[in-house]
Amino acid sequence: MFYLKQIKAWVILLCISVVKLPLHFLYFLSGFYPRNKNIWIFGSWNGKYFRGNSKYLFSYILEKYPDIEIIWLTKDEDLYNNLKREYKNVYRAYSLTGFIYTLRARYFFVTHGILDINEYASRKGILINMSHSIYPIKDMNLYFEKWPLKQKIKALLSIPYGVLIKPDIALTSSEHTAIATAHHYNIKDFSKIKITGVPKTDFLISSINKPLNISNFNENKRYFDEDKKRILFLPTWRKDHNFSLFRFGFNAGKLSNTLIQFNGVIGFNYHPSTIKYENNTDLNTYNNIVAFNYSGDQINQLLSRVDLLITDYSALFADFLIYDKPIIFAKFDHSAYIKSRGLFLDYDSLPGAKAETWPEILVHIKNIFVDREDEYLVKRKNMRNLIYQNADGNACERIVQEVMNL
Repeated sequence: MFYLKQIKAWVILLCISVVKLPLHFLYFLSGFYPRNKNIWIFGSWNGKYFRGNSKYLFSYILEKYPDIEIIWLTKDEDLYNNLKREYKNVYRAYSLTGFIYTLRARYFFVTHGILDINEYASRKGILINMSHSIYPIKDMNLYFEKWPLKQKIKALLSIPYGVLIKPDIALTSSEHTAIATAHHYNIKDFSKIKITGVPKTDFLISSINKPLNISNFNENKRYFDEDKKRILFLPTWRKDHNFSLFRFGFNAGKLSNTLIQFNGVIGFNYHPSTIKYENNTDLNTYNNIVAFNYSGDQINQLLSRVDLLITDYSALFADFLIYDKPIIFAKFDHSAYIKSRGLFLDYDSLPGAKAETWPEILVHIKNIFVDREDEYLVKRKNMRNLIYQNADGNACERIVQEVMNL
């Protein structure tokens, strides 16, 4: 039975590949069409979301540079319908208009890769990858060359553009992060990496002095009481669906009692890919422990209002460095995670306390808020300076000028 399923899967892949042959031919022909340097295409997260670096740069150009024709492409019908109410320059990626604009455009701005837009009409366009994280802990390399043969064949039959088309330009925020960018995209020529900063950093900096729109967080208003010390736990995605944050000595009562000592509240924001697996623990008994599932702009706004971040392997730790506040790194199931995913950074060098269990986390929380100890202050600032070469809120403008000068 297992082998029959494998054969069926391969047959389906082969059929899909054959059906797509005309599109592959179209991709080849698209390289001969003259491209307009004044048409810029934007997409994000495989065409499924309107968020992150692509969204912030899109919005900036729309306001500041009306002479540039900017287009947002999406592959999600609900997103298309929602965006069309606000923006006239939004199209379905695979619609006739989406094909035509992709064929004519010179520049493509993405967060993940060519699959963020219409890949079939993109040859000879300039792909500019702004990434979705500024300095990840995880090893996010995209080395197709190192994949096993079976995995390569499957990828070539199903998503060839996603694995074969690399960025022509990758944006990063410092000479230090350029090393990570080169590694993640397997870029040998450092001239392809531009140190402009990224649009999301502009948004994070601008959020410092902006009032928080509480209406965006209606169901969790108690988390935003002005007199509270707010803690945010942001776990990363894991392959293991049986993994739970609420092991490793977790005791909701002890956590609540620790929070009471300094009028604190903690929010658990599960990763969107694992939300259905995480919350198997009843937290409703406690007024100072909440769980939610924010993403995109909501999380970015939330970071500016948090007094302590706890994460395991989320790259959002680097975003949070903007605010120069304490971080605790939850080293849960560390050896298993490294085996399944791999790390880019030396975990023990990260600028925050490390904890392998919940009792250790509670000790660090008490040290920070009750004893007012901040032993990682210098280390945080040093890493912040390494990551943010120009944290001035002008990354979007530098990107526009860089592209105009290409």
